[in-house]
Amino acid sequence: MAVSSEQIKSQFYGVDLFFEIPQHPSPELYQYQAVPLKFTAQLNVSMGFGTPNQNWGLHLDSQGVMNQYLGTEWRLIEVFNDMSVDTSSGMTEFGSSSTTSVLNIIFIFEKSQSRLNDNTPMNEGTMIEYQAPGSVSAWIGTSTMMIDTNWDNVISNMGNQGWKLITILQTPATTT
Repeated sequence: MAVSSEQIKSQFYGVDLFFEIPQHPSPELYQYQAVPLKFTAQLNVSMGFGTPNQNWGLHLDSQGVMNQYLGTEWRLIEVFNDMSVDTSSGMTEFGSSSTTSVLNIIFIFEKSQSRLNDNTPMNEGTMIEYQAPGSVSAWIGTSTMMIDTNWDNVISNMGNQGWKLITILQTPATTT
C-alpha cells in the first residue's frame, strides 16, 4: 500500500540543544530567558502590464527586545527560528497577490546567577539587515528567487569593530 506525503504528518518538531561546561571545579551557573517574538514577512506581487512588481515587507522588533534585556546585563546568545509559521495568501486585485507569513523567532539570553540582581548594562546589540543582491521572478501561482548571499565582508567588518556574531537568521526575503 502506497502512502502519500499528505498522509504522513509528524506531531513533533525536534531540536538538538548543545551546552558546554568548563572543566574546572566551580563553573559559573547561568539563568536563561527565552523570549518569543513574532516576525512578519509579506510579499506583494503585482502582475500588471510589463514586468511583475514584487515588494517585500518585513517586521521584527529585534532592537526593542535586545534593548530590554541587554540593558540589564543579560547577554544575547542565540536567535532561533522555531520553524512554526502561519501563512495566508490571496488575490488583492486583478493579477495581484499578497502572501503574509508570521514566524516565531526566539531570542535566548543568559545571565550569570551571581549577578542576577545587578542590572548594570554590560552588552550592546545590533542587527544588520543584509539585503543580498538577486532577482525574483513571479507568475500566477509561482515565484522563484535567485540570491547571491555573499555576506563575508559584512561579518568580517563587524568582527574587526569588536562585535561578536550571534547568529545568521534566514528570513523569507533571503530564502533561495
